[in-house]
Amino acid sequence: SILKNDGVILSKLSKDSWTISGNAEMKLKEKIERIGTPLKDWDIKISYGIRTGFNEAFIIDGKKKDELIAADPKSAEIIKPILRGRDIKRYKAEFADLWIIVVKKNFANEFMNKYHVLYNYVKNFENELKNRGQVKNGSHHWIEIDNSPTDAYLEEFEKEKIVWNRIASIKLFSLVKEPFLIQDSMHFITGSDLNFISSILNSTLYVWLMNLIIGKAVGGNAGNSDNVRKLPIPKISEEAQQPFIEKVNQILSAKERGEDTCDLEREIDAMVYQLYELTAEEIAIVEGK
Repeated sequence: SILKNDGVILSKLSKDSWTISGNAEMKLKEKIERIGTPLKDWDIKISYGIRTGFNEAFIIDGKKKDELIAADPKSAEIIKPILRGRDIKRYKAEFADLWIIVVKKNFANEFMNKYHVLYNYVKNFENELKNRGQVKNGSHHWIEIDNSPTDAYLEEFEKEKIVWNRIASIKLFSLVKEPFLIQDSMHFITGSDLNFISSILNSTLYVWLMNLIIGKAVGGNAGNSDNVRKLPIPKISEEAQQPFIEKVNQILSAKERGEDTCDLEREIDAMVYQLYELTAEEIAIVEGK
């Protein structure tokens, strides 16, 4: 870091990321990093979403899904619910009744021979699908999804996960317990301690910290997996995590009922401040007071 004469620090966070902050903000950031453990050192895995290469062929609404399954009940085996970036909200995602026809890696022959109704539907987009770059270079069959999802990769979506939109300017993290797939504008975390981790990531402290580290730019660097892997979260016992977990569950239940959760989120904020041992002056920095 380089200290300028006016008391502003120009800090080189990585080869791709700069931030300009005052001395007090940088000291607070260093304190948070000293108390926390980078997420990469937790028992978690970070994965990326599904890239179809042509969403119009593979992503359908609930009405079309019902039509296809009515025509051939086998279709339900490979039609899965999917979330978009705009569906990601703080703590809880809002499912928009969108579904994806999952034509995974090395699945073309089985798909064409077994799922005739779905094949005939996707075949309507044959020209567009054949013009995809990965099809032209021979990476996969024209009727398969672009990032060639394997069974092992698809199994990750079946697990509870924390999902965020990596290209959004506002960093929001949804705790998704359902087996939803997600689009490629997002990353997701699977593994242990997800309720607790989600409470930290959605706190006011982390809104401040991520804006300091990553900024508010929209694009691939706005919340990429490398930046998130470095975020420092204190490793505490399962017993110490329980108050956070209970608050998150209360928030999820309240959101399910359409209730306001601001008070519960402020309670988590206070618990997070205490966890990182913030002083009143440091809290004022975070809250812009």
